[in-house]
Amino acid sequence: MSREVERTYEELRTRKIDVEEAVRRGIDFSERIVKWKTEEKEIGKNYPLYEALRIVLPNIEKQNAISFVNDLSERLEQSGLLFPGWQMQRDVRRRVKSETRVSLLTEYKGHRDKLTNSQSNFSRQWSK
Repeated sequence: MSREVERTYEELRTRKIDVEEAVRRGIDFSERIVKWKTEEKEIGKNYPLYEALRIVLPNIEKQNAISFVNDLSERLEQSGLLFPGWQMQRDVRRRVKSETRVSLLTEYKGHRDKLTNSQSNFSRQWSK
């Protein structure tokens, strides 16, 4: 979205679009941000993981994604893999990535091709 905002600003600045169009786009950006914030509040601490899953598998149902993310997070916490600073420890990151991969491939067998191509993006998003 930041690229869209920058492009809109540049187009307005160079007069490629009029003020009305820029305002319309600004309202659209605001509505999208409100939607994201509402969803983030609803989902809670697992929102980054949920968002990463939706990027990898955009067509899965919201409740299925939330359930999967919550179960995975709980399983990783119970295994002692999630703690403050876990991302800084190489071995822990590898174990989290491995557990995530196994869980994804088990739960979403029908999406194996998409998952194997997008797995690194999903794991990177989780580490943020």
